[in-house]
Amino acid sequence: MHRNAGDPYIAALNALPPIREKQCVNICDALFGIRSGGPGGYPQFTANTIIMSTDIVAVDCWGRKILAKNGCNTISRASHIDTAAKRYQLGTNDPSQMDIRNIKNSTTINN
Repeated sequence: MHRNAGDPYIAALNALPPIREKQCVNICDALFGIRSGGPGGYPQFTANTIIMSTDIVAVDCWGRKILAKNGCNTISRASHIDTAAKRYQLGTNDPSQMDIRNIKNSTTINN
């Protein structure tokens, strides 16, 4: 599965009817991130974001965008996102087709 960074295997797996038909809400914890040396290790940046969608491709695409914004130099390895959108039609990898809602916590807590 990890050869070629999971492309096309991740998309193909998610395209199988038992999975494709049952996915409801996809959640990506992007509170903290690692720009190099991941996926294990200590956080290297704070994104303070939780991504939720019924579109699994949009969630991954947005996560890849956050990594790129924060200096990750391996996002080209995440080609499975584009394969999932184009070859398997599992969702969109086009941010202009996404309805993005940013929700901010209006409270502040001082530690």
